[in-house]
Amino acid sequence: MSSYHLTSEELMLVYLTFLARDEEGHSEYFTQWFDNGGQGRLRDLFNALKEKGVILKSYNPEKYVPNDIEFNSHFLKAWFKSSGEM
Repeated sequence: MSSYHLTSEELMLVYLTFLARDEEGHSEYFTQWFDNGGQGRLRDLFNALKEKGVILKSYNPEKYVPNDIEFNSHFLKAWFKSSGEM
């Protein structure tokens, strides 16, 4: 995971995105972050994640729909390996 050089805000957005997906069903965490100042940073963070290869470059950050965000398969493999989740 260290090869992606994620900032704390980028890591938080990735984590909140996973939580907000239908499988987890905890979109209230993202909503709280978004309402408390995250809104202004959302586009910049998604663009940074695209540049770092965490999410696919085809993702358009105009709208935040957690289930529509496509993560890089290599990133997902590293994420689940380091998190211990399967």
